Amino acid sequence: MALHPAEKYAQDVAKGKIKTGKLIKLAVERYYRDIKQATKKGWYFSREEAQRSIDFASMMHHYKGRAAGQNVNLLPFQQFHYWNLYGWYKKKDGARRFRRSYNEVARKNGKTTDSAIRANYRIFIDEPNGAQVYCAATKENQAHILVNDAANMALISHPFRKMIECKIHKEHITRVITKESPISYIRSIGRDSKTEDGRHASEIKIDEYHAWDSDYLLDVLEKSMKGRENPLTDITTTAGLPFTGGKDGPCFAFRKMCIDVLNGSKEDESLFIMIHSLDEDDDWEDEKNWYKANPSLDEPGCVTLEDLRTEYIAAKNQGQSKIVEFKTKSLNIWTDAPKVWIDDKTWMGTIGKQKPDPTRPVKWFAGYDGGRTYDFSAWVLLSEPDANGIHDVIPHFWIPDLTLEQREKEDRTTYRDWREGKYLLTTPGNSISTPDIRHHIAKVMTELNIVGTYYDPALFAGEMMANLVDEFGSDKFEPYSQAIWTSDGRGMSPPTKLLEIAIKTGKLRHGAHPVLRWNCRNSELLIDKNENIKIIKGNPKQRVDGMVALVMAMARYNAWVMSPKIDFNFTELG
Repeated sequence: MALHPAEKYAQDVAKGKIKTGKLIKLAVERYYRDIKQATKKGWYFSREEAQRSIDFASMMHHYKGRAAGQNVNLLPFQQFHYWNLYGWYKKKDGARRFRRSYNEVARKNGKTTDSAIRANYRIFIDEPNGAQVYCAATKENQAHILVNDAANMALISHPFRKMIECKIHKEHITRVITKESPISYIRSIGRDSKTEDGRHASEIKIDEYHAWDSDYLLDVLEKSMKGRENPLTDITTTAGLPFTGGKDGPCFAFRKMCIDVLNGSKEDESLFIMIHSLDEDDDWEDEKNWYKANPSLDEPGCVTLEDLRTEYIAAKNQGQSKIVEFKTKSLNIWTDAPKVWIDDKTWMGTIGKQKPDPTRPVKWFAGYDGGRTYDFSAWVLLSEPDANGIHDVIPHFWIPDLTLEQREKEDRTTYRDWREGKYLLTTPGNSISTPDIRHHIAKVMTELNIVGTYYDPALFAGEMMANLVDEFGSDKFEPYSQAIWTSDGRGMSPPTKLLEIAIKTGKLRHGAHPVLRWNCRNSELLIDKNENIKIIKGNPKQRVDGMVALVMAMARYNAWVMSPKIDFNFTELG
């Protein structure tokens, strides 16, 4: 039997005949592994069902651009996607295996059109009686785009144009409805829609997941799928810009889980994954690597190599922010902010990922940066170094309970997940409760040998600090100037430079604490004419409280080292 184009694609990827990144290679390895263990797992693969979905796609017509009016011709990598999504069953005559699909690729590679075809497949072929397909986005206007694509392709594709009606509001098609009874439909929905209840979704389309600031709407829709035979959450996206959530949104967290599944460190047999991306050590400026993120490169109606070259030159000429945009959208690279102080790769390092040990009998030093009534507060502990010169870091973060959801939307990050993982603590009410923070700090003070805490004298927790001084002494809680430099050599610059050295030489063990990691990615530098430095945030929606507190902890440690009262012997220093 001749190889199907989807099978040929898998074979060519495995043999290196097609230039792909490591994550696509892992997806192909997973496919071959599934074939080998199908009998053992009780799975069944239907070549007929897989081909039926591909044949349907070829009946759709493009409606815009150079390819307008032409039949859709799925490329081999797209056929591989359909082949898996619609071919695998849990058992013969049973439900399909894959209930979720995550497809990540650079822009202008046909991902929205591809998803729209699958929406049409659901209502015309897969579930023609009573299917409900929701194209979801944070804003309903954004969700109209995919509905528009699905409708327009059907309207110029015989015989489907006679089988549907479209509801139009202003310039957008908001709903595609089949004429059969019971009707099936494709419709747009956003978190700003008038109602999100009463749904019974068959399929959920998530286009540009990177732009989502929370999974609230997704959770609502997925719960409505109960009772459907072959429900599907179909996620398509490009990497997200650091200015609009980036690595701190739910998409990047989901992506990390997908990579764990591909690597085999986690298991989810109901999730299909294709991530078209450059590898971590690839030279992004080498155009030979651009194919990895652009599998449709130079195909009709898709991005061309000349397009990318033009964008690349323009980005290089216009500066760092445009370079970040090119890397993110055209090469599908998840990036940090263009002026970030410590890049994420350096922050994580080898030692950084290891868990700190709070039970080690060592001295600890702390910094406290308190927010306004509705803002973040951070107390970060830094240990004296071990025999290898490595410091442990243990952060504590607080936010008011009743402001958490609103701040999650504004800051475009996953506060609720952090709270569930105990990386973020909440205090009751809609303003920060300093008594709760004080009690927490006091409790830790009794458990660890904490030499002292430096704090911002301008913070909004004066009464709390006064109470802690009364309880533990003025040498345990001392104000520290936030000026970039002071005449006595204090200020923020010296400890910031010491912290930078510790990070860049791999001497900080923080266990990849997600909130502190987020703060680090948000941290930019203010540099004065004397090359003194201080952490700042480049965007009001970013948070750097934990890093500022860590700098003050480093300042407190340095003061202890420099103190003439300390007997410097190797036993004392650990």
